[in-house]
Amino acid sequence: MEDFTLKIKLNTEDSKRLFFYSLFKRNVGTAVMMAAFLLFFVLMPSYLFVMGAVRLNFGVLLTIYVVSVWCVILSSYFKIKKTTYYGDGEYRFSEDGLRISEKYALNFIPRNELFSCEESADMFLIFTGKSVVYLLPKRDLSVSEGENIRLYFGNKLLKKGKLSDEKFGGQRCNRFAFDDESVISETAFIPDKGYLKTVSAARYFTFETVSKAAMMYAIIAGIGATAFHSYPFPMTAAAVFTVITTVINLNTIRCTLEGHYAKNSDKTRIIFRDSCFEFVCGNRTDRVFYNEITEIKYHKNAFEIKSSHGGSFFLPRNDDITAVLEERRNGKC
Repeated sequence: MEDFTLKIKLNTEDSKRLFFYSLFKRNVGTAVMMAAFLLFFVLMPSYLFVMGAVRLNFGVLLTIYVVSVWCVILSSYFKIKKTTYYGDGEYRFSEDGLRISEKYALNFIPRNELFSCEESADMFLIFTGKSVVYLLPKRDLSVSEGENIRLYFGNKLLKKGKLSDEKFGGQRCNRFAFDDESVISETAFIPDKGYLKTVSAARYFTFETVSKAAMMYAIIAGIGATAFHSYPFPMTAAAVFTVITTVINLNTIRCTLEGHYAKNSDKTRIIFRDSCFEFVCGNRTDRVFYNEITEIKYHKNAFEIKSSHGGSFFLPRNDDITAVLEERRNGKC
């Protein structure tokens, strides 16, 4: 089929839907599954465990688990709530893949990496992973454009609920035009081990991952204490297991980052423009406007830039990059 382009305008209601599908739905599913697993241990025949110990351990375990799950969910919710921009976007579908153009990012996703597409009564959800989702509301699409999406995904299209073509509004939105072509400075980006360690630690030690670690610790310690009729050994063993898991996860993230940058070694750079800077890595370009920077946090080998539209970006900590960023942020030309 021929290439086609769609123009989409997202609003705050759409962001809530994205939150539900990419974060809330996934966490609630995990919570239900683990609650059923814990309940199984409580309802096991009494001759296998001392029931008093089971009730006590289960009470403590369930309390910690429920608190941890809600911490994960609330963390995800407030992460989405911080995002203040949802505006216009352009989606170009071709035989090679999907090219997405937005105010804050440019991204190309090869066709074989498009996980699936889900159609409901009023939207299409494009999954590029189990929790990475792009939303296309039908109010911005015509019937023929919706049919193009269906043909493009073919057997990867999943249909949810009763569908009709009544929700297609065919409304057009203006494309965001980025006209700042000036280049103040451009720096090739070659990450070292210190930078990779800093980024992997910052990405791992978040409120969400710490809550999940507490959740797993509660499960292991509670089951162990019930099985051994003792607290010291199971709790110590659970702590050791948590530490080992943390180290493995940190190294996994670091190795993944290292492989990602190695794959894009000739396509990674930082471009400073008049109004913003761009972080280019492979097929993706992230854009951060100077007037939207809320905080710059300095680490040993990198500095973290937080923006009001959501998300954090890590740049290598060297004099050239730091000087240019501070100058542009303070309005010096």
